[in-house]
Amino acid sequence: MRKKILILLLASLCLSFMILSGVGIGIRSIMQDSLLNLGEQFGEKTSEYVWSKSREQTMKSVESLTVARASQINSEMEDLTEDLRILANAMTRILSHPNDYVPRNFDRLLSNDVDKDKPFILLSEEIFYGRSPALESEMALATNIEDWLTNVHQTYGSSDNACYIASKNGYFICIDTIGIDEKLHKPFEARERLWYKEAQKANKIIFSNIYIDENGNKAITCAAPYYDGNDFAGVAGIGCNISTWYDLLVKNTVKEGRICFILNAEGKVILSTEQKDFLKITVEDTHLTESKDEKIAALAKKMTDGMIGVEEIDFAGKKFYISFAPMTATGWSLGILTPTAEVVETANNTKKYFLEQFHTLEQKIEDESSRLSLIGAILLLITLALLVVESNHLTKKFLKPISELTDGVKEISAGNLDKKLEIKTGDELQTLAENFNTMTDELKTQMADLEKVTAEKERIATELDVATRIQMSMLPKIFSIDERVDLFATMTPAKEVGGDLYDFYKLDENHLLITIADVSGKGVPAALFMVAAITNMRNLIAALKNPDDLKSAIENTNDRLCANNDGGLFVTAFSGILDLSTGIFRYVNAGHNPPLIRRRGKSFDELPMELNFVLGGWEDWQYVQQEIQLEPGDTIFLYTDGVTEAADTTGKLYSLERLQKFLSELDQKKSAEEILSAVYNSVQNFSTDAEQSDDITMLAVKFERSF
Repeated sequence: MRKKILILLLASLCLSFMILSGVGIGIRSIMQDSLLNLGEQFGEKTSEYVWSKSREQTMKSVESLTVARASQINSEMEDLTEDLRILANAMTRILSHPNDYVPRNFDRLLSNDVDKDKPFILLSEEIFYGRSPALESEMALATNIEDWLTNVHQTYGSSDNACYIASKNGYFICIDTIGIDEKLHKPFEARERLWYKEAQKANKIIFSNIYIDENGNKAITCAAPYYDGNDFAGVAGIGCNISTWYDLLVKNTVKEGRICFILNAEGKVILSTEQKDFLKITVEDTHLTESKDEKIAALAKKMTDGMIGVEEIDFAGKKFYISFAPMTATGWSLGILTPTAEVVETANNTKKYFLEQFHTLEQKIEDESSRLSLIGAILLLITLALLVVESNHLTKKFLKPISELTDGVKEISAGNLDKKLEIKTGDELQTLAENFNTMTDELKTQMADLEKVTAEKERIATELDVATRIQMSMLPKIFSIDERVDLFATMTPAKEVGGDLYDFYKLDENHLLITIADVSGKGVPAALFMVAAITNMRNLIAALKNPDDLKSAIENTNDRLCANNDGGLFVTAFSGILDLSTGIFRYVNAGHNPPLIRRRGKSFDELPMELNFVLGGWEDWQYVQQEIQLEPGDTIFLYTDGVTEAADTTGKLYSLERLQKFLSELDQKKSAEEILSAVYNSVQNFSTDAEQSDDITMLAVKFERSF
């Protein structure tokens, strides 16, 4: 029989295993294909998102570059205007306080051999051939300005510039990088220059429009009026060749392929690195704000209004992103054109890198799948070998009940009446074993009667010992009861057994009960009374048809405790039910210390509380049930008076105020366990060497979320 059972069992196990293995391999193959298809779709969508974000970031970088460069140019413009202001102020002081300056020989500045970077004087036609003594006296005085002209001119080094003053009386004192040219030794009328007229009209520092200078080059002048007392006396100016401004514009700015330009306050292109289309520099009074191209006109309007931004435009048959930013010193605006291909290329490179990484991951998945298939095949062979060995063991197991029955009968006959034959075969062997068990029970009954009196005495002694520890044994120890709350509780007993207790458990899927209580008195009676109180409370709450009706359970508990309270004990208790699906917390306080609550972002405050009587003190007392709405992150802290009435060696109490302040200063990210640990350490540090006189019991619950 044993051989037949062995063969049948082995064949059945092998067939079942092969069927299950085949099904498993098929399912794994289907899941692998689904994972790869899902991954491919995810990769495409994610790569498009990465491309979009990379393009957006590159555009922001282009805008930031423009703002930074505009700020740098603006700073240099401010330096230029400050130098001009110094020059104009100096000329005003010279003319307004002639007694403070010594007249100089101005004839030397009319010489024909003045070199570059040296001051010289040119005269208008009306004074070129003859000057009055008063004008010569004024020119001798005005020649004192040559020191300031030289200093300002040297500030700009080798750049192509000129510094000058043009008097309303016709003389022009100048220093530049060219010097006197023979063609300039003729009458020169500075008062007809564009920069002179614009500065005189504006009566403030201005940057002129583009004009053609004496050398036939395009130039721009920064000009400012100067005065003789309160009267207009002339214009001081610093003129620069367009090429100088161009160097300033492109220095450390123009990357290959990019285009820079500056638009003045009227919308005219005054500087540009590209002389095509609308960016071509002309001396004509043309303004981009009046362009026939509405898009160009709108863009120019934004620039003249001092706005910052990035837009896409067509220029010279190509696509560009134009970024623009204002220069407040002049009222101008800097624009930088970046080829669209440069922005797209950066985004494409990022997208390409992401896709390469994703394809690498797909390859790793395929490789790992092949490796797992190989491992599965090896495990299949090993399992088949183990089945051969295990089948022999299972055959022996089928015959084991007969061996156990034989051994059990031998042990019972030897006098071991506690022996139970645990044979669950569902056949005649099980019936026989049950008959043997009945026989041993009848024999044990006779022997138990003899031991009953002794056992009763021992039981009484044992129960007295258990009563001193019953409080601790009833405290729940598993705190991770639901992921929607973070809950923790501790009870540190004093040397003498007291009556503190905490309790928590779930009434159903969405209702969590929390309780903290303190019995009057000390010792074993207090502990036993607490057992009665918490047992009644658990039973009555469990019997509630409506878990939100906590009030009726508390009132029934009070009535039961009053009915059998010959010792005059009572319990202060706080009990509440938190609806985890809504965050509504319903509670009843029976003469206990009001718990503290902390809303997210706020300090700990006392929970709103109606006055209720203690449990066991007055029968038929009508308790008031209250409720509040908790939000995720809110924390409730429950405690007994062992916390607030902890005393130091001088008898000073820890106090509710100290507790509330300490809790409010804790980081709101601390867990419930960390909060209780911190409070306990604070109480211990306060009490120092003083002996603990009462149980210290605390419970904290943080409402994390609802669903």
